[in-house]
Amino acid sequence: MITDANIREYLLGRLDSNLELVESIDEKILMDPEFSISVDVTEDEIIEEYLEGSLNSEDMLAVERHFLRPPERQRKLKTARLFSRYLESESRNVTTEQPAPVRSLFKVFRVGWALPSFRTCAEIAASAVFVISILTLSNQRRELDIARKQVDEQLSQERQRSAASNQQLQNALQSLQPAVAMLNLFRPGLLRGKLELPEVKVSSGTKLLHVEVALSSSAPGSARVELRHTGKMVWSRDGVDAIAVPGGVILRLDIPADVLTQGTCELVVKTAGDGAISYWFSVLKLQ
Repeated sequence: MITDANIREYLLGRLDSNLELVESIDEKILMDPEFSISVDVTEDEIIEEYLEGSLNSEDMLAVERHFLRPPERQRKLKTARLFSRYLESESRNVTTEQPAPVRSLFKVFRVGWALPSFRTCAEIAASAVFVISILTLSNQRRELDIARKQVDEQLSQERQRSAASNQQLQNALQSLQPAVAMLNLFRPGLLRGKLELPEVKVSSGTKLLHVEVALSSSAPGSARVELRHTGKMVWSRDGVDAIAVPGGVILRLDIPADVLTQGTCELVVKTAGDGAISYWFSVLKLQ
């Protein structure tokens, strides 16, 4: 175990013969911060005693030949001497009483305004740099958070404006779309093969489907019309008049667009002379 006496002897250069103990102290100074502080305190005590003149002749000689070799200790001694003189001068200006001993004054200085060693200064500087770095990073993160919130708000506003523009565009497109769709049916029955069913396209702006049906009967009259989808009737109307035109008879009627279902639809025309005739077509609903 390394004692305070060992540390003092080490600082005064009296342990050179005990190489193992010297190496142990050197290693502990480097590895143990608390032990390094204890060494600094012992250094300060030796400087105090040197300034007071309380060292014996052997210690005084050891201080001047060995202890004060490092420039760091020379600076500490110079600073302590200047500070001691300053305190003595101030004490004379304030009171005529005997000034306090050098040891007491220097001890007050060391406790209140410690003369740090190079190691202590380095540790203080490192701690200050660390604290400043943390504060800087904190400020940078705060600024990044603020910038990110601003970007999020701008993106949200852009999305809202884009949605409003899309809605306006849809409304404009709907206003441009015709309210009435047209469908002409000529061939009764469900045709198969290469021929395709007549197709009608309706959109959200379509209100009515105007249908003109070419009848096989040559005589005008009244008919019942039914609209079916997958075999189920979805709309019907009685008393639809057939009109004679050059080349035959046609049936004209308007079907509400909201009853139309996408897919294949069947329009059934029932007349007194021909019975029920089916006309097939397909409905395509536009978005």
